[in-house]
Amino acid sequence: MEMTPEVLKDVVKKYNGYSSALELNDKLYAHFRGFDKIENLEPYTGLKCLYLEKNAIGKIEGIEHLKDLSCLYIQENMLKKIEGLANCTKLYTLNVSHNFIRGVEGLRGLDNLNTLIAHHNDIKESKALQGLLECPRIAVLDLSENKLEHEDALDVLGEMSNLKVLYLKGNPFVKRMRNYRKRVIARFPKLTYLDDRPVFDKDRKLAEAWARGGKEAEREERGRLQSEEREANLKRHKEFYEKYVKRNDLTEDGKQKVEGKIESSKKQNSQQQQQQPISTNRVVEIIQDDESSDSDTDDDAAADDLQDIPNLQKVGEIEQKKLAPNSEVAAAEGIAAIDLEDVE
Repeated sequence: MEMTPEVLKDVVKKYNGYSSALELNDKLYAHFRGFDKIENLEPYTGLKCLYLEKNAIGKIEGIEHLKDLSCLYIQENMLKKIEGLANCTKLYTLNVSHNFIRGVEGLRGLDNLNTLIAHHNDIKESKALQGLLECPRIAVLDLSENKLEHEDALDVLGEMSNLKVLYLKGNPFVKRMRNYRKRVIARFPKLTYLDDRPVFDKDRKLAEAWARGGKEAEREERGRLQSEEREANLKRHKEFYEKYVKRNDLTEDGKQKVEGKIESSKKQNSQQQQQQPISTNRVVEIIQDDESSDSDTDDDAAADDLQDIPNLQKVGEIEQKKLAPNSEVAAAEGIAAIDLEDVE
């Protein structure tokens, strides 16, 4: 399929771009179209991202005027080499995976290139990676699932001082290389991610110890790291305990202070006394105490006061109705749990 101006305008309209002012478009989604050649992009001078994946493009061309281009996604095409990018000096991300590329080249002048994705290609020899050294700022490199046979490919990659993320899994030499992960981590001091998982600080220290003195040095380093971790945990727990004691106004051994404890005990006892139900015997005692304290009053008046107290049996019946009607235990508790408020 040809990349005609009309087809490109239809693509712009489909993705809500500027069809009347093509130079204002900063993205062009020309993927999944079956294009076999890059052409007719001259009006799109403002492009920053160009999506060309899953076409049938055999050569990178026709983008020399795209000086603001920062991202080029041209994976899953029919490329055999990297070329035609000399004027794209602002290029930051380049994806050429799933092609037929046999070597990394054509990157000279791309000083801003940070990410190069070239997995699933046909790169076999280590010298085919020399073109990577033309881009000293590359930090993310994906060469997985290629055909690199020799581990001397690491010699070339070792000269890339800014490398932080590296994918090499799926290459033949990786499968044969003993202690692959330790050796790569020890060799690349800035590496933060290798293949399928991150490179933690502990991993780096163990790998570097192994590189210095083998398994014995690695074992000693692991013991030292475990000891440091225990000490850090103890320190953290101690700081938390000190803050807890200070916040709750406790003694150094975590106990309540005497004054606070007495006051708290008094308060708790008073609350229990207020909430504790009064038994029948306790009602009788209260009545007797009232009679003895009112010894100066008239006996008839005292008798009248006693008549005002409801019959305990009736009070029990009232409480029993409030509880479950079929529960004998609940009825018994209803008789015993008479509150002072029920006593008039």
